[in-house]
Amino acid sequence: MSEKSTPTIEVAPAAAVPSLRERKRAQTWQSIHEAAAGLAMSHEHIVDVSVDMIAEQANVSPRTFFNYFSSKEDAILGQRPPVISEEVAASFVFETEDDAVEKVAFLLLSVLRETTAGIGPEQRRTLMRRHPGLVHRGVDHIDDVRHLVQDLVSTRLAQQSRWHARPDVADAAQLIVLSASAVMRTAIPKLLNAPDPIAEAAIMHQVSTLFQEATRPQP
Repeated sequence: MSEKSTPTIEVAPAAAVPSLRERKRAQTWQSIHEAAAGLAMSHEHIVDVSVDMIAEQANVSPRTFFNYFSSKEDAILGQRPPVISEEVAASFVFETEDDAVEKVAFLLLSVLRETTAGIGPEQRRTLMRRHPGLVHRGVDHIDDVRHLVQDLVSTRLAQQSRWHARPDVADAAQLIVLSASAVMRTAIPKLLNAPDPIAEAAIMHQVSTLFQEATRPQP
């Protein structure tokens, strides 16, 4: 059996130049997020930060705020509702040689990064330490990402002959995604210091290999 190669991160083709409307939406999103994060840092209690205060600081109306964020917690943390693009979903298939846990761990990390923008990880942790209630919203967000990915994994497993029509395919998908979540969370502290996507891929592969070794039955 040939040795499994370290996966690489594919670089997508350059995206089209955003339209003026898209740039304005991005600027408004960023303004609201920065206002919310700044107010959270300057107040001792999160309850003292209101949507009205955030909207005023960002120079938008409260109605506009809710066009961009579902809650002040999401605005503070810079969290978007998780989505998987049609292109990513279509390209996500299990090949015979794939390590399912590692493949799903990469997908989880990709979706999480796409839906958590704005402030960096260090400021995010600072905000959560200052306001522990934000931790719950952050965990809920990760769960939303996990459930979204789990639906896709279940669909792809069901398309395989060995899983087709099996009543426990959803349970199998859940086991894969929960295992991948453990790999991703173990890798994240190391990924913070990765200099480039190639280094990130190597770290994810290393942690995935460790997971295999740790869960392999001993002789």
